[in-house]
Amino acid sequence: MVANERSDPGGVDDLAATLHDLRDHPVRETIGVRSRAGRDDDLVAPSLPTITLEEVRDGASLEADLGIIEQLGEGGMGRVLLARQRSLRRDVAVKTLHGGALAEHAMHALLREARVTGSLAHPGVIPVHSLGLDARGRPLLVMKRVDGVELEALLRDRAHPGWRARGLDDDTLVASLQILTQVCLTLEFAHSQGIVHRDVKPANIMVGAFGEVYLLDWGVARMPDDADDESVVGTPAYMAPEMARRGKVDARTDVYLLGATLHEVLTGRARHTGETVGEVIRAARRSRPVEYGHDVPEELARLCNEATAQDPTERPQTVEAFRARLATYVRHRAAHALRGTAAERLEALESLLASSDEPPADLTLAYQLGTEARFGFAQCAREHGDDPVARDGLERSVRALVELELRQRHADTAAALLADLGGPDDGLRARLDRLRAELEDRERERERLEALEREHDPAHESSRRSLYFLVFVAIIIAAWTLTARTESRPPAHRLVWLSFGGLALSGLTVLAIRRRVLTNAFNRKIAALLVLSLCAMLV
Repeated sequence: MVANERSDPGGVDDLAATLHDLRDHPVRETIGVRSRAGRDDDLVAPSLPTITLEEVRDGASLEADLGIIEQLGEGGMGRVLLARQRSLRRDVAVKTLHGGALAEHAMHALLREARVTGSLAHPGVIPVHSLGLDARGRPLLVMKRVDGVELEALLRDRAHPGWRARGLDDDTLVASLQILTQVCLTLEFAHSQGIVHRDVKPANIMVGAFGEVYLLDWGVARMPDDADDESVVGTPAYMAPEMARRGKVDARTDVYLLGATLHEVLTGRARHTGETVGEVIRAARRSRPVEYGHDVPEELARLCNEATAQDPTERPQTVEAFRARLATYVRHRAAHALRGTAAERLEALESLLASSDEPPADLTLAYQLGTEARFGFAQCAREHGDDPVARDGLERSVRALVELELRQRHADTAAALLADLGGPDDGLRARLDRLRAELEDRERERERLEALEREHDPAHESSRRSLYFLVFVAIIIAAWTLTARTESRPPAHRLVWLSFGGLALSGLTVLAIRRRVLTNAFNRKIAALLVLSLCAMLV
């Protein structure tokens, strides 16, 4: 495969022959656009005004409109100066060039950046105030001064004071995604103007002191009227395969660069790595999917691999689509955090249940773990319906709760939980059916024993039974007493009739109290004993 790349007219060796010092080029620095006659030469002309710079000295008055205060930064081709604009009483940033062998190439890059940046009036693009020539005839670019820090510096140090100063230190991942979202909005505007940036990377994203986000360095951007060029431009560590092959670039190329930037946000590493720039560009051409670790959110890992697909047709087709995916993840993030907590609760509950076949000793803890796990996974599933982890966790939580109820022989609650499962569970269903059969048998036995106890309970209707018995005995005693007083020796037939009368009275009493008192075996036996006693008196 490497041999084929080297023999390819667009291979790395061929690229090295067409670019200055390609093999020694730093992989994180931009390969600029090669100057083409007739393209930007007309910008370097006497028509550009001469802008005079003076150094600010204590006590000295300025004759020039721009007074240099200090140097803000320096790169391989030029430097950025902080200057005071006397006419408008404001600080500005001034981009100037070094001299030397790269002067022509650097001049072209700066003029191109001025041309592109000046055509983009957007909050995410640092405004250009003026373009002119310095005293040596080299381009000089006056821009808005921005007090900010590059995203690259923030990503290298998660404790960077820049996070805290901008109120972004609570959650650096979400803060980084918010920054990328602002970059997306800037790119969407540029694409609407037919401009492709071609060099999106953390080093070209600046976060201002008040949270404003700027996309920098438009010097290699492709303009709508640019002819197809055969040069490789961009930063090797991030570039898309079509850039490494010198193919056609479009908005999907910037989508790739956004994906490569997101990759560094998530991993702290550039998308393409290698010992030499040649190896890095080969990696860019292949652009193989990355296997991300468990510390990288699955949704963002999937977006990274889709955005950095080798085939542009397999990427999100617009920056807007990429931004929408970021927004979806941010919405889901709270649910994802809840999912993590739910997973911890579920593991604790499953460990608790695995320690014994009996109900847990601490049922309050078990129910708390199960309820929190179920709620967390359910909330995540509602927010993110296609999350297989949430769906699986929810089913496991319900199964664990069913297990908890089965161990406590709570059939109805277990049945209600089983109904919430996404699919049938034959094992749990069989256990529930066995439990219900056992409970029904126990209920029938309990009812039988209760009925038996009730039948032989002396306390059952004891008050009424005693009352009726006393009344009956009182009537019998009264009848016998009355008879004894009226006749000292009552005839036999009178005693017989008196006994029959008592027997009839007892029969009527039994009929009267059968529905209220004779409702169990004990009371019926007492009534029978009374009747038998009266019958014995007749004998």
